[in-house]
Amino acid sequence: QRVINHVFDKNTSFIKVDHLFDEHVKSGVHPYRVAIRNGRNRPVTWTIRFDTNSSIYDYDSSYSLTVEAGGEVTEELLVPSPPTKGHRYSNYRNIQIQVTSPGIDSSNGSLNGSMEPDWPSIVMSRDLAKNNLSRLASKREESGGGQNFFASTFNNLPANWKGMTCVDVLMLADSDWRALNKQQQRAIMTWVKFGGRIDLFTSETEPTFESLGFDKPDNQAKGGGSYSLGTISINHWNGQDLQDSLVARYQKIVQADTSYDKDFERGWGLIAKLGVKDFNPALVFVLLVIFAILVGPVNLFHFAKAGQRHRLFITTPIIALSASIIIIGIILLQDGMGGSGRRIAFIDVQSNPDQRHLQILQHQLSRTGVMLRSGFSNEDTPVITPVKIPASRWNPLQNGGDTSNHLFAGANYDGEWFRSRSEQGFHIRSVKPSRSRIERRQPSAADSPPSLFSSMEFELSEFHYIDENGAVWRAAPTSTIPSGQEIALEKSDPVTLEKWLAKKSDGFAETERTKILRLLDQRQHYFATAPKPASLMVATHRSIDWVDDVALVSGIAVEP
Repeated sequence: QRVINHVFDKNTSFIKVDHLFDEHVKSGVHPYRVAIRNGRNRPVTWTIRFDTNSSIYDYDSSYSLTVEAGGEVTEELLVPSPPTKGHRYSNYRNIQIQVTSPGIDSSNGSLNGSMEPDWPSIVMSRDLAKNNLSRLASKREESGGGQNFFASTFNNLPANWKGMTCVDVLMLADSDWRALNKQQQRAIMTWVKFGGRIDLFTSETEPTFESLGFDKPDNQAKGGGSYSLGTISINHWNGQDLQDSLVARYQKIVQADTSYDKDFERGWGLIAKLGVKDFNPALVFVLLVIFAILVGPVNLFHFAKAGQRHRLFITTPIIALSASIIIIGIILLQDGMGGSGRRIAFIDVQSNPDQRHLQILQHQLSRTGVMLRSGFSNEDTPVITPVKIPASRWNPLQNGGDTSNHLFAGANYDGEWFRSRSEQGFHIRSVKPSRSRIERRQPSAADSPPSLFSSMEFELSEFHYIDENGAVWRAAPTSTIPSGQEIALEKSDPVTLEKWLAKKSDGFAETERTKILRLLDQRQHYFATAPKPASLMVATHRSIDWVDDVALVSGIAVEP
């Protein structure tokens, strides 16, 4: 959807801003494509600002692009968009876009609309939409599913996985997938492995993932396969009409916005581990009463009694300043500087030759004391989404009807991320380059354990492995496995592994925890923990004291 199209300098210069999807996609990162031609005889720097108001959040993002004299530039911008659910203006979002440059008139655009709370964020190719979009939208409206809307469409897809995080379901024809370049395909597969879903439609009579241009799935079932935490389903179609039953299918999908709104508010394991902190206003109340007595009758009849009223100009400020210092001291003693929190991360090790990296899914919950700065920096620019946590005295967003302003500028995350004396929960995703892998040097033979070798870049502990036959093995429970070492395995059983994984993953919210537990169905899959988890975590605020980090490591053992 084109948002801005500004032509100037007698048609020798222009700036165009396109949303790769449209206003209906929900929270995550929205992909925009900016095209600029500079017809002037000097370099021109453009600033593009995005102001997104949604529910209780206000996101402000800014980007700068410099175009040389006579040059033309096309850039893909990744613009964070907040969750659309909240206690006010539920599901409404307003996006204001402003483009400015010195000596050139500014350009403005907007995207506005109400998000549908009970319908996932679906994006489909124009080839699929051609004969089906209007009919499926009408079918959904007839079934009582809301307004006449089914999916957003696209001409092109982002080349970065972050630009897909605003999508729950991607609908593609097999020809659409093959038409994508390698960078786009890698980006989409990274998104899938974080939990995304592709519904692929093909007219092939006996399609396989390999014939459709995909790698072999980690686990394959009739009509689909799983890739880490996500899935790809293969659907037969005649090249023209999609089935009306898709409406009922997508109605059942757990969408990301629903997860951010409900999964973390109750039943989230980190809440119990962080504990409850009582707020005791009695001491402050007593101090205020004493202050009122001192600044009133004591001050008036003792410090500045009749005939000495001029002393009020000295005694009153001294009493007020002293009371303020005492109250600040009490707050510092009670709450301290910085804060404390709990983190748990799922480290998904990708070892394929064209995708060697760690995919990090992290949930964290923290409680702050006095914060000198609420923002932070991270050069990896992870995708960080605030989640709805239980209402309490420490949660101003859910308890008092407050709003939160978050600012994005490159690696800087400024604004109200970590307010003083508050609680905050975040859902975080990040990708880090890595050559880590577990090598499968020899398969299992009879009752003999398989031969595995660690080429990880960090130590492992509590190692478990499901071999190609479904048998379960584990390293000695107290052993630590350094990099560059053969992994000594002993026989275990599926029940022991399931109980262990359920316990280790109990700090995740329900949706992600369910996906992690499904990995137990995969073969040649390993699970472990990192005994030094802090180095694998996505860093946020340095003033938070993170206690008992848990890094759950998972991946497929590969041939050397």
